Amino acid sequence: MNTETLESYTYKLTNSLGIRPCVPKDRLRELYDKKDFIVMMRYIQKTMELEDLEVLIELVDGSDDSDPDPAVAQIFYARYLPPYGSREFRNSSVLVHLEKKFLRYASFESIVATMAHELSHAILFSTGNELQKSEEATDITAMVLGYRDFFKQKSWYVEPVTTVKYSPEGGILTRMCKKMLNALDHFLKLRICNPGYLKKKEIRFVAKIIDEIVKNKNRD
Repeated sequence: MNTETLESYTYKLTNSLGIRPCVPKDRLRELYDKKDFIVMMRYIQKTMELEDLEVLIELVDGSDDSDPDPAVAQIFYARYLPPYGSREFRNSSVLVHLEKKFLRYASFESIVATMAHELSHAILFSTGNELQKSEEATDITAMVLGYRDFFKQKSWYVEPVTTVKYSPEGGILTRMCKKMLNALDHFLKLRICNPGYLKKKEIRFVAKIIDEIVKNKNRD
């Protein structure tokens, strides 16, 4: 995405949503260390002021290993999400799927950024934002709502895919060869994943704009 579009998206979103202080990492890190991903999502939901929305969370097996760009998380909701804060909104629900393999292998920051991204979809749709269908704008929304530090530190991760193991039966030389094939097979069947939609340089560019807006407001 070019810098002009990124800048336009960032200003539109900060004007419509405001800018929230960066969310502290301590509590989320504590929950991550306990592998309590459900409560992590609940905490992020609270910081985004989405407590009135029923968020159902399921940990799922995920996509096929042959998919080079797996959807590590998804949010599902009705075609129409009622206006944020309305009575209908408080009676609405969304479903979030989190892939188990992603939660196992991704970094702390990547997991938090992904969770914040999915809930940002609900923010954009329930406020009728014109950028609601843009995944890049959804990343920016999560950054504006306090998760920019997590986005700046999220990273690529490597996960193993399903492998077919060779039988250990046979003589010593046969077993040695099969062990080598198993090791090579495991090495060759790794998938490198990059959660999110904005690239690193794009994240830094957006974060810089947000910081400048905050500094200018503090001067006024």
